[in-house]
Parts: sequence; structure tokens; C-alpha cells
Amino acid sequence: GLESKVLRDCPFECTAFKDELKLCEFNASHNKNNYYAWTHREWLLDRISSKKGLLKELDWVRKFNSMHVSEYSGLHYRYQVLLKLLQTSSAAGATLVNDILSSRHSSSKSTGAVENWVVKMVEEELESNQDLIMNYCGFESLWTYRRVLFLLQLRLKGLSPSKIISTLDGEIKKAVAACAEDVSLHDTEKQSRHSATFQMWCIHAATRQCEEYIDAQSVNKKDSRVSLELRKLMQMRKTSEANLEKYWPGHPSISLMRF
Repeated sequence: GLESKVLRDCPFECTAFKDELKLCEFNASHNKNNYYAWTHREWLLDRISSKKGLLKELDWVRKFNSMHVSEYSGLHYRYQVLLKLLQTSSAAGATLVNDILSSRHSSSKSTGAVENWVVKMVEEELESNQDLIMNYCGFESLWTYRRVLFLLQLRLKGLSPSKIISTLDGEIKKAVAACAEDVSLHDTEKQSRHSATFQMWCIHAATRQCEEYIDAQSVNKKDSRVSLELRKLMQMRKTSEANLEKYWPGHPSISLMRF
């Protein structure tokens, strides 16, 4: 009928759909990390297919996250909105999302056609996340969300090992800056721990991306340039391990993330 067509094509024009969104927001706001509210909102997200509608939903969840920085449920939903935007942006975007969800590596050929606005959107997410990390000290949820953004950025751009390391270096510098002495911190110890763990995780993720790129492109690991880049990663890993051991002695990440 007409109502089902409206729900399919213009869900935000459907009163019942808007009521459901409001109900989810109410329950998520009044019950921290409410699994049922966020799961239902993800079901509603599947009914949004237009770029305009998805950007509207992204704007809403950004505002929600800024007022509930400790809740990872809301940040996880935000990531689902990003993936939906990427999925609907182009055929290349849809392929990349399928590869991400199935833990497959995407070749540079498949990621090359991803539209620039999508890459810029992820970059804006990273900037927004950095602002929250700098202003809300010690919240693990923000650091965890940054992990998936960092990996998404690498996969979107289909970077070569040298560019992966350059991107990684920038991330590590930002993580260190979040613990700088001139930054107003209420919980320095927590912030330092999360920063050190994040750096270790990023090095682990970057190494895997480099290896997958090398395998996908049939690059010889003994090639002098590739060998140099891999040695750089190993040195960064050793430095990061020592840093993590300093702030969080005996943390399981040190053993779990060895390559």
C-alpha cells in the first residue's frame, strides 16, 4: 500500500517510523548501553536507503555521542551508519563493505573508485573523535571507536606500505598529543593507558594491512623498499610495547598483539 511505499522510499515522512526513532532515542538516553534500543534502531537503519536520510541519521548520532561519550553502543551504531553510507555510495563501496564484514582484504582496484566524499567523511569522523578524546579524558569507548575508524581509513584508501606507515605515524603522534603535559586531563593514568593500547593496536592493524597488500599485489618481501618498511614497523612495535609496559605492566595486549 501507500504507507509501505512511503516507508520504503521516504521513511522520515512516515509518522510510525519517526515515532520508532523517538522511542529508540528515549530508551537509549535513559538506559545506558541499552542493547534493545540500539538493535531496534539498527533495524530501522536498514529501512533508510537515501544518502540524505543516512546523513541525517549520522548527524543525529553524532550529537547523541557528544552527550554520551562513555557509551560504546552509540559509537558502534555510528559505525554502522558510516558503513551504510559507504555501501550505498557506489558499487566499489558496497564491495569494500562486504570485504570488511567478511574480513577479506580489498584490492586497490576495488577501493580506487570509492567516492571522495566518503573518504572525506571518514576523515571528518577522525577529527571529531580526536576532539572528543582531547576534551573527555580517559574514556575507553572513544579510543575503541578510533580503532575502527583508523582501519576503515586504511582500507578505503588502499594504501601502499609506505603510505600505511605514514598514516600510522600520524595516528601515533595524535595519540601521544592526547597525553601531552599541556593538555588539561582529569585522569592522566587512564588516558595514557588507552593511548598506549591504541598505539599498539594500530601498529598491529597496520602490519596486517601491509602484509595483505603485499600478498594481494604479489610484491616480493625481499624487495629493499618493502623490507625497509617492514623493519620500520618492527621498530615501532618494539617502542610501542615498551610504552604500553610502562603505563600498563602485564597488560594482555602485549602478548596478544605480538606478530
